[in-house]
Amino acid sequence: MEKELGNHDEARRLFEQGIKADPTDAPTWQAWALMERELGKYDKAWRLFERASRAAPGNSYIWQNWAMMELRRDPKRASDLLNRALQNVQDPGSRAVLLGTRGRALTHLKRFDEAKEAFKESLRLDERNHYTHYFYARELLEPLGCTEEACAHYRRVLELDPSYNPGAAKGLRRLGCK
Repeated sequence: MEKELGNHDEARRLFEQGIKADPTDAPTWQAWALMERELGKYDKAWRLFERASRAAPGNSYIWQNWAMMELRRDPKRASDLLNRALQNVQDPGSRAVLLGTRGRALTHLKRFDEAKEAFKESLRLDERNHYTHYFYARELLEPLGCTEEACAHYRRVLELDPSYNPGAAKGLRRLGCK
């Protein structure tokens, strides 16, 4: 609540108190890291995500949020984090999300063959993940000129989640898909 009210110092005090009571409470570590990330304190957020990942190495949300923070700044680091996550996370649905994000990181690194493998494995594990379909089309297939395949994935996004229409519909129009 303090975080939402903008009382960041008080929120930090409460996070510290929570961690002192239970140093293995990964959700508290993660919530604190997310607040610091939102405030642009990336070094602090990085250290907090590191602690969270040690407290709960199988928690995919920690790895996903940490990797998304790094994706904008350092795609190589994001890819490395996702590789670590995939060694610790066993749940197929969670692995699918991590693999989709790994595909994005690899695309940013221009490692297109590996990115395609990551996206395809993600969709093999969870074909219904509209985010993976969208980013596969938008960040890999479309730039590589794979128009028909990108169109198919944009269409699949709209089938799975019509509320995600703006991005997918734009992609269909941009590519002239029928």
